[in-house]
Amino acid sequence: MACAKKGSYLSKFGYVLCKDSLQPDEIYDLKNDLVGRPIGGEFGGIKAKPDTYILYTETKNKLYIPKMYGLKKYGNPKEHQMYLGSRFANTISFKGELLPLQIEASQKMLLSLSQKGGAILSLGTGLGKTTTCLHILSKLNKKTIVIVNKITLMKQWEEEIKKFLPEASIGFIQGQKNVDTHGKDIIIAMLQSLAKIDYPKELFEDIGCTVVDEIHNTSSKVFSKVLMKMCSQYTIGLTATPQRSDGCDYVFKWFIGDVVFTSKAKREGLIPIVYTIKLESVEYKEITIENKFTSKQQIQFTSMVTSLINMKKRNELIIEKLRNLVKEKRRILVLSDRREHLYILKGLLDEARESFSYGLFLGAMKMKDLQKSKCCQVILATYAAFGEGVSEKDLDTLFLVSPKKYVGHLQNSSKNESGKLEQIVGRIFRKDHIDIQPMIIDIQDNFSVYRNQSKQRMTFYKEHFTRLMYRSEHINLDTGENCKPMRSDEERKEIKYDVCLLD
Repeated sequence: MACAKKGSYLSKFGYVLCKDSLQPDEIYDLKNDLVGRPIGGEFGGIKAKPDTYILYTETKNKLYIPKMYGLKKYGNPKEHQMYLGSRFANTISFKGELLPLQIEASQKMLLSLSQKGGAILSLGTGLGKTTTCLHILSKLNKKTIVIVNKITLMKQWEEEIKKFLPEASIGFIQGQKNVDTHGKDIIIAMLQSLAKIDYPKELFEDIGCTVVDEIHNTSSKVFSKVLMKMCSQYTIGLTATPQRSDGCDYVFKWFIGDVVFTSKAKREGLIPIVYTIKLESVEYKEITIENKFTSKQQIQFTSMVTSLINMKKRNELIIEKLRNLVKEKRRILVLSDRREHLYILKGLLDEARESFSYGLFLGAMKMKDLQKSKCCQVILATYAAFGEGVSEKDLDTLFLVSPKKYVGHLQNSSKNESGKLEQIVGRIFRKDHIDIQPMIIDIQDNFSVYRNQSKQRMTFYKEHFTRLMYRSEHINLDTGENCKPMRSDEERKEIKYDVCLLD
């Protein structure tokens, strides 16, 4: 193991190095290494200059670097008492029983935390990351801050803590006004608030454990700054999808730790159905403009999506399919990229005076309104608002009504888009379905880039599920008729049976 540098120590702001213990070339190499370098580029390519950001803090005499990076590179230094934090005021017992998978995950996490001080738990959607983490916290016995990125997650954590750790007192950090931390065992804090507001450091002095939910969201230029000031004796990351499209997985691992346990959801119960609806229309048009620098035509993705969501016949078809699904007594989650699309669909439902319950689930809505919508038979939500972290176990049907990309299967590509799609699909697999087959309805707009995106999603479904049934329709929106147009040789290779079983 590496020998710790003279004068180095662990603090609330990370692993601290005294600059006089480092050679000039060491400092140079360290600064060059500790940089976030997102993989990106123009329109998703790799040619554009990345927006880099530093992952250290420098003062006149010291360098503050990520905790786990420092421990791996320089070994164990001294630990300041403030870094160690405080224990729970009273004994807090876990009230509940873990499943065998959760027991194994908890044991491996606790071992890594005791040996290294940090670890990441990656469990598939619905496998109980929160429950497992609360069991771990009861064993660590340290005052804890839980960092979340959505108000709905804040509420879910509060409910889970009350259920499994009822003896724990709960505090909050959200904005300027909702700050209640004094004497609390577990504090739930909003990631955005910690990034934007410079709270008094006294709020965090006795924190001994930091938990970051949906850890994959923290590697950005803005949110990584939160990790730079939230160091503690124990650091825990939670995620179902630890990969990022920009390649910056290493950023949160430098601060929090490595993934020490991972498991994907094993689907029991009835076989899921993927129901594809391929659409044709003369209204479909590829929108491009000329790049003034290259003189090449570039697709205007935003304008094309706007055109799609405003297609009257397309939206009427969505409403028709919803009615049929409701008749089957399904609980349906409708997901779109655009808020305005969901308002359009809700307007059509209002005009028709549908008797079933339906509601919007959008960012910036009040918690009471979100909770009300979650109880509806049909939930109209954006990918951003409901795509990850939200728990509603009774959902059995997912309706994707705007295009969604998946690139995880491509050679040398990132897996983040597969991660996003995995999170989205996971919304209807919070439990094993034994009464009704879970269903994914995938609208496939058969033109331009959306044709290929549809094929990519089919690749994802085949990779993600061990058992699967397919159903398909091919509809001409202009005539309302089912159609089976002539296909090229290449397209024929993509034809699958209308119903097939993968096992």
